[in-house]
Amino acid sequence: MFKALREFFVYLKYRKIVKSEAASDVIWTRKGLRYDWLCRIYTVINLPPQVTMSRDLPMEVRPSFVFENIKPLNDYFRKVGLEEMITVSIDPIETTNNESYLVVYYFLFKRFNFLWAIFYFLILPIASIWSIFHFLI
Repeated sequence: MFKALREFFVYLKYRKIVKSEAASDVIWTRKGLRYDWLCRIYTVINLPPQVTMSRDLPMEVRPSFVFENIKPLNDYFRKVGLEEMITVSIDPIETTNNESYLVVYYFLFKRFNFLWAIFYFLILPIASIWSIFHFLI
């Protein structure tokens, strides 16, 4: 239980870092980074024409170009202390004929999840209150 709570407090620290960096750092505007209400960080990577127009290059190689383009972002996240807190998801955007990729960085929860929160903040208090009233009656 304490590890999950500690993880939740680390998530709050992560949110604070993301919001402060988004408001103050130039790399967010230069790389087109955005975040949502869960503080997932988004950007779109467009493949260069030499990759998209090449007939000899297989489709399976395209994500390697995306990884090459997000390397400066990974270095930036390492510099601000987010590297060990986040994981990345890379998905092709179908409407662009797989010429652009959506890159999402998000906090990696290992122990804290929605079911854990429901149990400890809803079911456990209700059961405790019920047992107290049942004992008094």
